[in-house]
Amino acid sequence: MALSHIYPMNQTTVQHGYSRLKKVFTSNFRYKNYDKIINNAKNKTIGNLPDEILKAAIKTENKEKTIKTIQRGFADAAKELLQLQTLRADAIKKYVPDKEDIIRTYSYILDGEYNEYEHMKKRLEKNILSEDTCQKFEKKAEKILKESMSEILPNGTNIKFKKLGLGNFAEAYKIEFRDNKNNKVFNDYTIKLYRDARECTEINKELDNKIKETLHNLTDTEVRELHKRLPVYKKDSPELWADIGKRFRETNKPLDEKALNELKEKEMPVSIGGNSNGVKAEANTYLYIAKACGHNLKNTNLNKHYMFDIENRFNISAFSDKTLPPITKRMDYTKIGIIPIDAYENYTNMVYGRIIDVGGMSKISEEYTDKTVRKYFKKIMNRNNKAERTKIINNLKELISNPKTPHRSKIEKAVKLAENIETGYKC
Repeated sequence: MALSHIYPMNQTTVQHGYSRLKKVFTSNFRYKNYDKIINNAKNKTIGNLPDEILKAAIKTENKEKTIKTIQRGFADAAKELLQLQTLRADAIKKYVPDKEDIIRTYSYILDGEYNEYEHMKKRLEKNILSEDTCQKFEKKAEKILKESMSEILPNGTNIKFKKLGLGNFAEAYKIEFRDNKNNKVFNDYTIKLYRDARECTEINKELDNKIKETLHNLTDTEVRELHKRLPVYKKDSPELWADIGKRFRETNKPLDEKALNELKEKEMPVSIGGNSNGVKAEANTYLYIAKACGHNLKNTNLNKHYMFDIENRFNISAFSDKTLPPITKRMDYTKIGIIPIDAYENYTNMVYGRIIDVGGMSKISEEYTDKTVRKYFKKIMNRNNKAERTKIINNLKELISNPKTPHRSKIEKAVKLAENIETGYKC
């Protein structure tokens, strides 16, 4: 059964005017317009430095200055690495596609494997810059961060940014702190750099148009080679392929520069990731989960996120590997009204049993955001035994049947939400 049928993904509105993000981010998530919330915030940073780095900074003579300097160091390092995204967008405009590569890319569409087509586009984008160019900015970022942490780093410490991956909404690096013998000075962390909406749209539309430009120039023979494996084209004649080739080239006619720019502007999103992905949405989701679950997230199956810097578009989280403490608390996200769809549909979001990415989290229902509905929903879902949950549901149904029961309609909504989970999608 489709998740959208069981869990409608309605958007949430909010009354604006809060100066503190924490208050609004812990009360709900997946807001309709994050910019209105963020613009009113005095402090656009959620969380703080990783615990061990923060403890080391507190021990320095001027702890407040040290903490701010290191925070600024992370922000400036992020700015340096984010420049690579702008360079990629510029490089793709000058990119001359390899015909064989484009034909292979397009063949994924013919096979109905659109995700593979998107992955191929992502590979083209990722490799558009030379390794030397990337290393130049990575080394600058390493130098910036090292200088900002000079008060707490032992002599001879090396900082290394290692690429982890490039996604639709962000790029990630592993940060290593090592001494001269390659021993850890601090634990490893992940810095996630959120992409700019305009640059992403530029890149996607440019790549699509480059692919069309190459396909538009294929000969009849090349069009035949591309399609001949499909059963519908068993009949074979020069006339047939002349006609198919003509229609194929017309379908894949590229846009001229003016039309391409108009398309970019038309499809330009206000912010990348909508209301479930991107630094604003993900900072909100993580803070909401931390509040809603009612206990410390340490050693749970949700990776630890330390700091979201919304203004500078990055976040710092633990690097999930086997060196982290074992998971001792496994959260059932449905109990707090959440379905982590991306974690189930994208295997890269689950590492060593931990969900490392809070993007793409969905609400079970918009109704869950009501405090009374949530109260009774939790009363049901906090029972691990199905028989116990059924017993509570039946007791609540008796209350609902009594016209004198307060909040009958809200209790009924809570019961329906719980029953949807029992009969539909289960974590």
